[in-house]
Amino acid sequence: AQRWLSEYFHGVVIDPDTLAVCPRGGEVHVKAAAFELPPDSREDEALDCLAEEAPSRRARGLTLLAELGDPDLFDWCAMYLGDTSQQVQLAALQTIAHHCEDAHAELLEPFAASGDKRLRAAAIAGLCRHAGAEAPRWFERGLKDICACVRLETATMLDRLDPTAHQPIFELALTD
Repeated sequence: AQRWLSEYFHGVVIDPDTLAVCPRGGEVHVKAAAFELPPDSREDEALDCLAEEAPSRRARGLTLLAELGDPDLFDWCAMYLGDTSQQVQLAALQTIAHHCEDAHAELLEPFAASGDKRLRAAAIAGLCRHAGAEAPRWFERGLKDICACVRLETATMLDRLDPTAHQPIFELALTD
């Protein structure tokens, strides 16, 4: 070790009988520069947007958080599901459906019965992704919906199902 890492063993005597290291005063100081990523300015912008009065800005804030991969993304979306603006609710539902890894399906269920086809489409897509064992039921409901946009949004989630195990659902999608 003294041969290969001499700078670390300068002034150290090693006793070969006991293999004990006996330092002769002094310490080795190693300086390492800390590597930090510069803060992403979009994070501040997203938080500023979420606090705005305009619904389009709040929806933009959720979109930015999704782009940043915020670890609390679902919590942010869940908070904005109760927003007074349908535009913000839609942005939250779409973010949950397409960007959140984990979500609570029970929060999406009331929106699956919405009269607004866009809210219904996003909610059913989110349920197809996050409903677990209940997902096939939501796929079937979405693919049988009267509105084409709901059927299309549901069809975008079909890659989450096994075609052999859920053949009737894929046949339903093919007949549309």
